[in-house]
Amino acid sequence: MSAPLSALDTAWLHARDAFGAAALKPGASEFDTPESKFWISEMDRFQDMIEVAEVRTQEDAAAMIKFIWTDANADGENCPQVRKSVLSAVKEWAAKH
Repeated sequence: MSAPLSALDTAWLHARDAFGAAALKPGASEFDTPESKFWISEMDRFQDMIEVAEVRTQEDAAAMIKFIWTDANADGENCPQVRKSVLSAVKEWAAKH
């Protein structure tokens, strides 16, 4: 059984925040330090798990929507397209409930 979506979302947010902190350290360029590379790989790892997760509960749906909003920077000016697999998971769950 996979981790609950809320735990995966929390882990992804932690990795994103840690990457942001690592990128701001004096002398660090955003993507070049071992620490930055580690946190990028952690973000990717948790994102991969989120993208294939099945939404089973209302809490899962809330976590997925939070991930969509945060990952897509939905409140930013240049909102990229949200991954279709993530939106599909929420839509499939909503259709059942």
